[in-house]
Amino acid sequence: GVVIQMLRVFIGYDPRQPVAYSVLQFSLIRRSSRPVSVTPLVIEQLPLTRTGLTPFTFSRFLVPQLCNFEGWALFLDLDGTLLEIAEQPDSVEVPADLVPLLNELYELLGHAVALVSGRTIEDLERLLPGTRTDLAGCHGAEIKIGGRYTATPIIPVLADITQGLASAVNGLRGVIIEQKRHGIALHYRGTALTSEEALALVAQRLIEARDRWG
Repeated sequence: GVVIQMLRVFIGYDPRQPVAYSVLQFSLIRRSSRPVSVTPLVIEQLPLTRTGLTPFTFSRFLVPQLCNFEGWALFLDLDGTLLEIAEQPDSVEVPADLVPLLNELYELLGHAVALVSGRTIEDLERLLPGTRTDLAGCHGAEIKIGGRYTATPIIPVLADITQGLASAVNGLRGVIIEQKRHGIALHYRGTALTSEEALALVAQRLIEARDRWG
């Protein structure tokens, strides 16, 4: 008979955002054309003692073990993984040998190499011209596999929201609001704030500005 291989998906689980996991799990199961198994990486259930910025910082590296080290695939982030983190997204420096190395890995692993980034695919291709790997931009909202590009519809209201956010944080040194195709990013590395402090400060500014921009 026909053997149908189960797709195994592992999702970093943050107890502060359980709804985000539930939405992604529902979307995967609903849209998958093959049987899919979704596993949350809950830090308390894993043999990890080291902690990072988020619960998913190190738990992701246990995926090969959770798959019994069968098969292979290489999913790489860009900023902070292949490139050094910069204060601003446009300030990153790309090593000259990075693209040739990625293309070599792409061939060695039977094309099972992909870049997964919060950047747009357009930005990824600008930074890595000539890369042959598959690409996932905007955290998966747009995908390019085998040269074929697909993306979820752009949300028209994002431009207005971005403008309102930029106005609200105007004057906050080091805080940058960046509109992406399918979302909005808050950059705060140029400040001494933690992620929680940055979000709280922006939220306060939004409350103060709501009467001006609705």
